[in-house]
Amino acid sequence: GYLAWQLSKLRLSSLVCSDLLRSTELQDKDSNLPAHSPSHRTNDVMQQITIPDSMRGATRYFKRAKVPPTATRFSSSSAPVPPPPEGKSSKFMIVVNNEDFRVETAVLNKLTDNTPPGSLRMMTVVGAGDTTLTSLMHPAVGHVTGLDMSPAQLHLVQLKLATAVSDLTTGQAMGFLTRGDNGRNILRNHLAQHMPEETAEFFLSDELDQDIYHGVLRKHNDNPFNLSIRKYFEETHSLFLSQFATMTMAERQQLFQVMEDPQSVVDLAAIMEPAFKNAPWFQALPVEMQEYLVPSGSDGVSIVEIAIKASLNGACNALRDVDRGLLPADELYTDVFLTGTLKTLPPWLTPAGRDILRNKAGLFDTICGKMEDVEFNIEAPFDLLTLSNSYDFVTAEVATESVKGLAGKCLAPNGQIIIRRACGQAQEILTAAGGVCAPGDDLHLLDVCPLFYRNKNTVACASFS
Repeated sequence: GYLAWQLSKLRLSSLVCSDLLRSTELQDKDSNLPAHSPSHRTNDVMQQITIPDSMRGATRYFKRAKVPPTATRFSSSSAPVPPPPEGKSSKFMIVVNNEDFRVETAVLNKLTDNTPPGSLRMMTVVGAGDTTLTSLMHPAVGHVTGLDMSPAQLHLVQLKLATAVSDLTTGQAMGFLTRGDNGRNILRNHLAQHMPEETAEFFLSDELDQDIYHGVLRKHNDNPFNLSIRKYFEETHSLFLSQFATMTMAERQQLFQVMEDPQSVVDLAAIMEPAFKNAPWFQALPVEMQEYLVPSGSDGVSIVEIAIKASLNGACNALRDVDRGLLPADELYTDVFLTGTLKTLPPWLTPAGRDILRNKAGLFDTICGKMEDVEFNIEAPFDLLTLSNSYDFVTAEVATESVKGLAGKCLAPNGQIIIRRACGQAQEILTAAGGVCAPGDDLHLLDVCPLFYRNKNTVACASFS
Protein backbone atom coordinates (compact mmCIF):
# COMPACT_ATOMS: atom_id res chain seq x y z
CA GLY A 1 0.00 0.00 0.00
CA TYR A 2 2.85 2.39 0.83
CA LEU A 3 4.49 1.70 -2.53
CA ALA A 4 1.26 2.15 -4.47
CA TRP A 5 0.58 5.45 -2.64
CA GLN A 6 4.02 6.80 -3.50
CA LEU A 7 3.69 5.77 -7.14
CA SER A 8 0.28 7.39 -7.44
CA LYS A 9 1.60 10.63 -5.96
CA LEU A 10 4.28 10.66 -8.62
CA ARG A 11 1.56 10.03 -11.27
CA LEU A 12 3.51 7.33 -13.02
CA SER A 13 1.62 5.43 -15.67
CA SER A 14 0.67 1.83 -15.06
CA LEU A 15 3.21 0.86 -17.71
CA VAL A 16 6.03 2.61 -15.85
CA CYS A 17 4.93 1.00 -12.56
CA SER A 18 4.87 -2.39 -14.21
CA ASP A 19 8.33 -1.90 -15.72
CA LEU A 20 9.79 -0.84 -12.39
CA LEU A 21 8.32 -3.76 -10.50
CA ARG A 22 9.24 -6.25 -13.20
CA SER A 23 12.82 -4.95 -13.23
CA THR A 24 12.95 -5.33 -9.48
CA GLU A 25 11.70 -8.92 -9.77
CA LEU A 26 14.52 -9.66 -12.22
CA GLN A 27 17.02 -8.07 -9.89
CA ASP A 28 15.70 -10.28 -7.06
CA LYS A 29 15.76 -13.55 -8.98
CA ASP A 30 18.77 -15.01 -7.15
CA SER A 31 17.97 -13.51 -3.76
CA ASN A 32 17.21 -15.42 -0.60
CA LEU A 33 16.06 -12.28 1.22
CA PRO A 34 12.36 -11.92 2.10
CA ALA A 35 10.58 -10.83 -1.07
CA HIS A 36 8.36 -8.26 0.63
CA SER A 37 10.65 -6.87 3.31
CA PRO A 38 10.58 -3.04 3.23
CA SER A 39 14.37 -2.83 3.14
CA HIS A 40 14.53 -5.22 0.19
CA ARG A 41 11.66 -4.19 -2.08
CA THR A 42 10.22 -0.78 -1.25
CA ASN A 43 13.48 1.09 -0.77
CA ASP A 44 15.08 -0.38 -3.90
CA VAL A 45 12.12 0.59 -6.07
CA MET A 46 11.91 4.07 -4.57
CA GLN A 47 15.60 4.67 -5.26
CA GLN A 48 14.94 4.05 -8.94
CA ILE A 49 12.35 6.82 -9.29
CA THR A 50 13.31 10.36 -10.31
CA ILE A 51 11.44 12.70 -7.96
CA PRO A 52 9.93 15.92 -9.38
CA ASP A 53 11.11 19.13 -7.68
CA SER A 54 7.58 19.77 -6.46
CA MET A 55 7.68 16.60 -4.38
CA ARG A 56 11.10 16.78 -2.74
CA GLY A 57 9.43 16.65 0.65
CA ALA A 58 8.56 13.00 0.04
CA THR A 59 12.20 12.00 0.32
CA ARG A 60 11.80 11.81 4.09
CA TYR A 61 9.99 8.50 3.64
CA PHE A 62 13.07 6.71 2.29
CA LYS A 63 15.98 8.83 3.40
CA ARG A 64 17.49 5.78 5.10
CA ALA A 65 18.74 4.47 1.74
CA LYS A 66 21.49 7.15 1.53
CA VAL A 67 22.21 6.38 -2.11
CA PRO A 68 24.00 9.05 -4.17
CA PRO A 69 21.62 10.72 -6.66
CA THR A 70 23.66 9.44 -9.59
CA ALA A 71 23.35 5.83 -8.48
CA THR A 72 19.83 5.33 -9.86
CA ARG A 73 19.21 2.39 -12.18
CA PHE A 74 16.22 3.92 -13.98
CA SER A 75 15.41 7.28 -15.47
CA SER A 76 12.01 9.01 -15.20
CA SER A 77 11.00 7.32 -18.46
CA SER A 78 11.61 3.92 -16.86
CA ALA A 79 14.23 3.04 -19.48
CA PRO A 80 16.80 0.83 -17.69
CA VAL A 81 20.29 2.20 -17.29
CA PRO A 82 22.79 -0.35 -18.66
CA PRO A 83 24.60 -2.20 -15.87
CA PRO A 84 28.29 -1.43 -15.43
CA PRO A 85 30.61 -3.69 -17.45
CA GLU A 86 31.68 -6.93 -15.83
CA GLY A 87 35.41 -6.52 -16.51
CA LYS A 88 38.25 -6.23 -14.01
CA SER A 89 38.01 -3.62 -11.30
CA SER A 90 40.46 -0.74 -11.41
CA LYS A 91 40.38 -0.44 -7.62
CA PHE A 92 41.86 -3.70 -6.35
CA MET A 93 45.16 -5.36 -7.18
CA ILE A 94 43.92 -8.71 -5.81
CA VAL A 95 40.67 -9.90 -4.20
CA VAL A 96 41.83 -13.36 -2.99
CA ASN A 97 45.20 -13.66 -1.27
CA ASN A 98 48.17 -15.04 -3.16
CA GLU A 99 49.27 -16.90 -0.05
CA ASP A 100 47.75 -19.84 1.80
CA PHE A 101 46.51 -19.13 5.33
CA ARG A 102 47.51 -22.67 6.37
CA VAL A 103 51.12 -21.50 6.68
CA GLU A 104 50.23 -18.86 9.28
CA THR A 105 47.96 -21.32 11.04
CA ALA A 106 50.80 -23.87 11.30
CA VAL A 107 53.16 -21.26 12.77
CA LEU A 108 50.51 -20.09 15.23
CA ASN A 109 49.86 -23.68 16.26
CA LYS A 110 53.53 -24.05 17.20
CA LEU A 111 53.49 -20.79 19.15
CA THR A 112 50.38 -21.93 21.01
CA ASP A 113 52.38 -24.61 22.86
CA ASN A 114 53.88 -21.97 25.16
CA THR A 115 51.26 -19.22 25.19
CA PRO A 116 47.83 -18.84 26.79
CA PRO A 117 44.77 -18.23 24.58
CA GLY A 118 44.36 -14.71 23.26
CA SER A 119 47.85 -13.58 24.27
CA LEU A 120 49.53 -13.17 20.86
CA ARG A 121 49.70 -9.91 18.93
CA MET A 122 50.10 -10.22 15.19
CA MET A 123 50.66 -7.92 12.22
CA THR A 124 49.84 -8.91 8.65
CA VAL A 125 50.29 -7.34 5.25
CA VAL A 126 46.64 -7.38 4.23
CA GLY A 127 46.51 -7.84 0.46
CA ALA A 128 43.06 -9.35 0.00
CA GLY A 129 42.59 -10.02 3.72
CA ASP A 130 41.98 -13.79 3.74
CA THR A 131 45.10 -14.61 5.76
CA THR A 132 44.46 -11.63 8.04
CA LEU A 133 40.92 -12.72 8.97
CA THR A 134 41.86 -16.40 9.28
CA SER A 135 44.72 -15.46 11.63
CA LEU A 136 42.33 -13.37 13.74
CA MET A 137 40.23 -16.50 14.20
CA HIS A 138 43.09 -18.44 15.84
CA PRO A 139 42.48 -19.01 19.58
CA ALA A 140 46.02 -17.89 20.49
CA VAL A 141 45.60 -14.51 18.78
CA GLY A 142 44.33 -11.60 20.86
CA HIS A 143 44.95 -8.76 18.41
CA VAL A 144 45.68 -8.34 14.69
CA THR A 145 46.90 -5.20 12.94
CA GLY A 146 46.46 -5.23 9.17
CA LEU A 147 48.85 -3.06 7.18
CA ASP A 148 48.78 -2.18 3.49
CA MET A 149 49.97 0.64 1.24
CA SER A 150 46.64 0.64 -0.61
CA PRO A 151 43.53 2.13 1.07
CA ALA A 152 41.37 0.07 -1.32
CA GLN A 153 42.83 -3.21 -0.04
CA LEU A 154 42.12 -2.13 3.54
CA HIS A 155 38.53 -1.33 2.56
CA LEU A 156 38.30 -4.80 0.99
CA VAL A 157 39.29 -6.61 4.20
CA GLN A 158 36.75 -4.49 6.10
CA LEU A 159 34.07 -5.53 3.56
CA LYS A 160 34.96 -9.19 4.08
CA LEU A 161 34.90 -8.80 7.86
CA ALA A 162 31.55 -7.00 7.71
CA THR A 163 30.15 -9.82 5.55
CA ALA A 164 31.45 -12.42 7.99
CA VAL A 165 29.89 -10.82 11.09
CA SER A 166 26.61 -9.80 9.40
CA ASP A 167 23.23 -11.54 9.64
CA LEU A 168 23.42 -12.79 6.04
CA THR A 169 23.15 -16.51 5.46
CA THR A 170 26.19 -18.19 3.93
CA GLY A 171 24.39 -18.43 0.59
CA GLN A 172 23.48 -14.74 0.63
CA ALA A 173 27.04 -13.78 1.56
CA MET A 174 28.54 -15.87 -1.26
CA GLY A 175 25.97 -14.53 -3.73
CA PHE A 176 26.80 -10.95 -2.78
CA LEU A 177 30.57 -11.40 -2.93
CA THR A 178 30.85 -13.53 -6.08
CA ARG A 179 27.84 -12.40 -8.16
CA GLY A 180 26.68 -9.10 -6.66
CA ASP A 181 23.24 -10.47 -5.72
CA ASN A 182 21.18 -7.60 -4.28
CA GLY A 183 24.42 -5.66 -4.01
CA ARG A 184 23.32 -2.17 -2.98
CA ASN A 185 20.55 -3.42 -0.72
CA ILE A 186 22.86 -5.80 1.16
CA LEU A 187 25.59 -3.18 1.40
CA ARG A 188 23.25 -0.52 2.85
CA ASN A 189 21.06 -2.61 5.10
CA HIS A 190 23.27 -5.51 6.24
CA LEU A 191 26.95 -4.52 5.98
CA ALA A 192 27.41 -0.75 6.36
CA GLN A 193 26.63 -0.89 10.09
CA HIS A 194 29.61 -3.21 10.59
CA MET A 195 32.11 -1.07 8.65
CA PRO A 196 34.18 2.00 9.45
CA GLU A 197 32.40 5.04 8.04
CA GLU A 198 35.06 5.66 5.38
CA THR A 199 34.74 2.06 4.13
CA ALA A 200 30.96 2.37 3.82
CA GLU A 201 31.38 5.63 1.89
CA PHE A 202 33.98 3.98 -0.37
CA PHE A 203 31.72 1.09 -1.39
CA LEU A 204 28.59 3.26 -1.65
CA SER A 205 30.28 5.59 -4.15
CA ASP A 206 29.39 5.41 -7.84
CA GLU A 207 32.95 4.35 -8.67
CA LEU A 208 32.32 0.98 -6.98
CA ASP A 209 29.09 0.25 -8.88
CA GLN A 210 30.87 -2.35 -11.01
CA ASP A 211 32.12 -4.30 -8.00
CA ILE A 212 28.87 -4.12 -6.05
CA TYR A 213 26.69 -4.92 -9.08
CA HIS A 214 28.72 -7.93 -10.26
CA GLY A 215 30.43 -9.00 -7.01
CA VAL A 216 33.86 -7.98 -5.82
CA LEU A 217 35.09 -11.62 -5.85
CA ARG A 218 33.90 -12.31 -9.42
CA LYS A 219 36.26 -14.14 -11.76
CA HIS A 220 37.15 -10.97 -13.68
CA ASN A 221 38.83 -9.66 -10.51
CA ASP A 222 41.15 -12.66 -10.20
CA ASN A 223 44.88 -11.91 -10.06
CA PRO A 224 46.69 -11.11 -13.35
CA PHE A 225 48.66 -14.38 -13.37
CA ASN A 226 45.58 -16.60 -13.15
CA LEU A 227 43.62 -14.51 -15.69
CA SER A 228 46.43 -14.58 -18.23
CA ILE A 229 47.23 -18.27 -17.73
CA ARG A 230 43.59 -19.34 -18.22
CA LYS A 231 43.25 -17.19 -21.35
CA TYR A 232 46.56 -18.46 -22.76
CA PHE A 233 45.62 -22.12 -22.34
CA GLU A 234 42.20 -21.53 -23.92
CA GLU A 235 43.32 -19.49 -26.92
CA THR A 236 46.68 -21.16 -27.64
CA HIS A 237 46.07 -24.79 -26.64
CA SER A 238 42.25 -25.12 -26.50
CA LEU A 239 42.55 -26.30 -22.91
CA PHE A 240 39.89 -24.90 -20.58
CA LEU A 241 41.14 -25.00 -17.01
CA SER A 242 37.63 -24.54 -15.61
CA GLN A 243 36.83 -27.98 -17.06
CA PHE A 244 39.72 -29.75 -15.33
CA ALA A 245 37.37 -31.94 -13.27
CA THR A 246 35.91 -33.50 -16.44
CA MET A 247 39.11 -33.67 -18.52
CA THR A 248 40.19 -37.05 -19.82
CA MET A 249 43.52 -38.55 -18.77
CA ALA A 250 44.98 -37.57 -22.14
CA GLU A 251 43.81 -33.96 -21.78
CA ARG A 252 45.27 -33.70 -18.30
CA GLN A 253 48.61 -35.05 -19.50
CA GLN A 254 48.60 -32.51 -22.32
CA LEU A 255 47.89 -29.77 -19.77
CA PHE A 256 50.77 -30.85 -17.55
CA GLN A 257 53.14 -30.99 -20.52
CA VAL A 258 52.27 -27.44 -21.58
CA MET A 259 52.69 -26.19 -18.00
CA GLU A 260 56.18 -27.72 -17.84
CA ASP A 261 57.22 -26.44 -21.28
CA PRO A 262 59.67 -23.47 -20.99
CA GLN A 263 58.07 -21.92 -24.06
CA SER A 264 54.88 -21.36 -22.07
CA VAL A 265 56.82 -19.08 -19.72
CA VAL A 266 58.19 -17.08 -22.67
CA ASP A 267 54.76 -16.80 -24.27
CA LEU A 268 53.07 -15.69 -21.07
CA ALA A 269 55.80 -13.15 -20.28
CA ALA A 270 55.23 -11.56 -23.69
CA ILE A 271 51.54 -11.24 -22.80
CA MET A 272 51.80 -10.21 -19.17
CA GLU A 273 54.68 -7.77 -19.04
CA PRO A 274 52.92 -5.15 -21.20
CA ALA A 275 49.71 -5.75 -19.24
CA PHE A 276 51.57 -5.14 -15.98
CA LYS A 277 53.07 -1.92 -17.29
CA ASN A 278 49.63 -0.59 -18.25
CA ALA A 279 47.89 -1.57 -15.00
CA PRO A 280 46.93 1.40 -12.76
CA TRP A 281 48.35 -0.26 -9.64
CA PHE A 282 51.67 -0.89 -11.42
CA GLN A 283 51.94 2.69 -12.64
CA ALA A 284 51.37 3.89 -9.08
CA LEU A 285 54.51 2.05 -7.88
CA PRO A 286 57.80 3.93 -7.52
CA VAL A 287 59.75 4.04 -10.78
CA GLU A 288 62.64 1.98 -9.37
CA MET A 289 60.19 -0.74 -8.31
CA GLN A 290 58.63 -0.80 -11.78
CA GLU A 291 62.09 -1.15 -13.33
CA TYR A 292 62.95 -4.02 -10.98
CA LEU A 293 59.77 -5.92 -11.83
CA VAL A 294 59.90 -5.36 -15.61
CA PRO A 295 63.28 -4.00 -16.75
CA SER A 296 63.12 -1.69 -19.74
CA GLY A 297 66.36 -3.13 -21.23
CA SER A 298 66.70 -6.51 -22.87
CA ASP A 299 69.47 -7.63 -20.53
CA GLY A 300 67.52 -7.39 -17.27
CA VAL A 301 65.83 -10.36 -15.64
CA SER A 302 62.08 -9.85 -15.37
CA ILE A 303 60.68 -10.69 -11.95
CA VAL A 304 57.31 -11.11 -13.68
CA GLU A 305 58.82 -13.90 -15.81
CA ILE A 306 60.28 -15.60 -12.72
CA ALA A 307 56.87 -15.39 -11.02
CA ILE A 308 55.16 -16.85 -14.10
CA LYS A 309 57.51 -19.82 -13.99
CA ALA A 310 56.86 -20.29 -10.27
CA SER A 311 53.10 -20.01 -10.76
CA LEU A 312 53.03 -22.59 -13.57
CA ASN A 313 55.24 -24.95 -11.59
CA GLY A 314 53.19 -24.61 -8.39
CA ALA A 315 49.90 -25.00 -10.25
CA CYS A 316 51.20 -28.08 -12.07
CA ASN A 317 52.30 -29.59 -8.75
CA ALA A 318 48.91 -28.91 -7.19
CA LEU A 319 46.89 -30.25 -10.12
CA ARG A 320 49.03 -33.40 -10.34
CA ASP A 321 48.35 -33.96 -6.65
CA VAL A 322 44.62 -33.47 -7.26
CA ASP A 323 44.88 -35.94 -10.14
CA ARG A 324 46.48 -38.48 -7.79
CA GLY A 325 44.03 -37.88 -4.96
CA LEU A 326 46.66 -36.27 -2.72
CA LEU A 327 44.76 -32.96 -2.66
CA PRO A 328 40.96 -32.66 -2.59
CA ALA A 329 39.20 -32.06 -5.90
CA ASP A 330 37.63 -28.91 -4.46
CA GLU A 331 40.31 -26.85 -2.72
CA LEU A 332 40.13 -23.08 -2.34
CA TYR A 333 43.30 -21.98 -4.12
CA THR A 334 43.06 -24.64 -6.81
CA ASP A 335 39.45 -23.62 -7.42
CA VAL A 336 40.44 -19.97 -7.82
CA PHE A 337 43.29 -20.87 -10.19
CA LEU A 338 41.00 -23.01 -12.36
CA THR A 339 37.83 -20.89 -12.35
CA GLY A 340 38.72 -17.45 -11.03
CA THR A 341 36.31 -17.48 -8.11
CA LEU A 342 35.38 -19.25 -4.90
CA LYS A 343 33.74 -22.66 -4.89
CA THR A 344 34.78 -23.68 -1.39
CA LEU A 345 34.38 -21.37 1.60
CA PRO A 346 37.42 -19.59 3.02
CA PRO A 347 37.70 -20.09 6.82
CA TRP A 348 36.38 -16.60 7.61
CA LEU A 349 33.13 -17.33 5.76
CA THR A 350 32.37 -20.74 7.30
CA PRO A 351 29.65 -20.75 9.98
CA ALA A 352 32.24 -21.55 12.67
CA GLY A 353 34.63 -18.89 11.41
CA ARG A 354 31.90 -16.25 11.29
CA ASP A 355 30.86 -17.05 14.86
CA ILE A 356 34.44 -16.57 16.07
CA LEU A 357 34.87 -13.30 14.18
CA ARG A 358 31.66 -11.86 15.64
CA ASN A 359 33.35 -12.13 19.04
CA LYS A 360 36.77 -10.90 17.88
CA ALA A 361 36.01 -8.14 15.35
CA GLY A 362 36.94 -5.51 17.92
CA LEU A 363 40.45 -6.99 18.16
CA PHE A 364 41.34 -5.89 14.62
CA ASP A 365 42.68 -2.57 13.36
CA THR A 366 44.36 -1.35 10.18
CA ILE A 367 47.22 0.95 9.20
CA CYS A 368 47.72 2.45 5.74
CA GLY A 369 51.34 2.98 4.75
CA LYS A 370 54.69 1.36 3.99
CA MET A 371 56.04 -1.06 6.58
CA GLU A 372 59.31 0.82 6.86
CA ASP A 373 57.63 4.22 7.42
CA VAL A 374 55.05 3.27 10.05
CA GLU A 375 55.72 4.32 13.66
CA PHE A 376 54.73 1.43 15.90
CA ASN A 377 53.91 1.44 19.61
CA ILE A 378 57.05 -0.08 21.10
CA GLU A 379 55.15 -0.83 24.32
CA ALA A 380 52.89 -3.24 22.39
CA PRO A 381 55.22 -5.22 20.09
CA PHE A 382 54.08 -8.04 17.84
CA ASP A 383 54.74 -11.72 18.42
CA LEU A 384 54.32 -12.58 14.74
CA LEU A 385 54.67 -10.59 11.53
CA THR A 386 53.52 -12.12 8.25
CA LEU A 387 54.58 -10.01 5.31
CA SER A 388 52.94 -11.75 2.34
CA ASN A 389 55.12 -11.67 -0.80
CA SER A 390 55.96 -7.98 -0.42
CA TYR A 391 59.64 -8.73 -1.02
CA ASP A 392 58.98 -10.01 -4.55
CA PHE A 393 58.89 -6.31 -5.43
CA VAL A 394 62.41 -5.51 -4.18
CA THR A 395 65.93 -6.97 -4.30
CA ALA A 396 67.14 -9.45 -1.68
CA GLU A 397 69.44 -6.78 -0.21
CA VAL A 398 66.59 -4.30 0.24
CA ALA A 399 64.41 -7.07 1.70
CA THR A 400 67.11 -7.99 4.24
CA GLU A 401 67.43 -4.41 5.49
CA SER A 402 63.64 -4.11 5.71
CA VAL A 403 63.36 -7.26 7.82
CA LYS A 404 66.15 -6.03 10.11
CA GLY A 405 64.34 -2.74 10.63
CA LEU A 406 60.98 -4.33 11.35
CA ALA A 407 62.45 -6.87 13.77
CA GLY A 408 64.18 -4.09 15.65
CA LYS A 409 61.28 -1.68 15.99
CA CYS A 410 58.11 -3.72 16.34
CA LEU A 411 58.88 -7.39 17.12
CA ALA A 412 58.68 -8.81 20.62
CA PRO A 413 61.69 -10.80 21.97
CA ASN A 414 61.76 -14.20 20.27
CA GLY A 415 59.04 -13.00 17.92
CA GLN A 416 58.75 -14.52 14.46
CA ILE A 417 58.54 -13.21 10.90
CA ILE A 418 57.04 -15.07 7.91
CA ILE A 419 57.93 -13.98 4.39
CA ARG A 420 57.10 -15.31 0.95
CA ARG A 421 59.12 -14.67 -2.19
CA ALA A 422 58.14 -16.34 -5.44
CA CYS A 423 61.58 -15.55 -6.86
CA GLY A 424 63.25 -17.44 -4.00
CA GLN A 425 65.86 -16.68 -1.31
CA ALA A 426 63.25 -16.45 1.47
CA GLN A 427 65.41 -18.28 4.05
CA GLU A 428 68.58 -16.44 3.04
CA ILE A 429 66.87 -13.07 3.56
CA LEU A 430 65.63 -13.96 7.04
CA THR A 431 68.98 -15.45 8.05
CA ALA A 432 70.93 -12.45 6.76
CA ALA A 433 68.61 -10.21 8.77
CA GLY A 434 69.54 -12.04 11.99
CA GLY A 435 66.73 -14.58 12.16
CA VAL A 436 66.94 -18.29 12.93
CA CYS A 437 64.93 -20.61 10.69
CA ALA A 438 63.78 -23.89 12.22
CA PRO A 439 65.41 -26.93 10.54
CA GLY A 440 63.08 -28.86 8.28
CA ASP A 441 60.45 -26.13 8.38
CA ASP A 442 59.27 -26.71 4.80
CA LEU A 443 56.38 -24.26 4.79
CA HIS A 444 56.18 -24.24 0.99
CA LEU A 445 54.65 -27.71 1.27
CA LEU A 446 51.69 -26.20 3.17
CA ASP A 447 51.07 -23.29 0.81
CA VAL A 448 48.82 -24.58 -1.98
CA CYS A 449 48.77 -21.22 -3.73
CA PRO A 450 50.32 -21.75 -7.22
CA LEU A 451 53.06 -19.17 -6.61
CA PHE A 452 54.53 -21.20 -3.77
CA TYR A 453 53.29 -24.80 -3.67
CA ARG A 454 56.33 -27.11 -3.53
CA ASN A 455 58.54 -24.28 -4.85
CA LYS A 456 61.56 -24.52 -2.56
CA ASN A 457 62.77 -21.52 -0.59
CA THR A 458 59.73 -19.39 -1.42
CA VAL A 459 58.14 -19.49 2.07
CA ALA A 460 60.10 -19.19 5.31
CA CYS A 461 59.72 -18.27 8.97
CA ALA A 462 62.41 -17.21 11.43
CA SER A 463 62.56 -16.21 15.08
CA PHE A 464 64.47 -13.11 16.24
CA SER A 465 66.01 -12.93 19.68
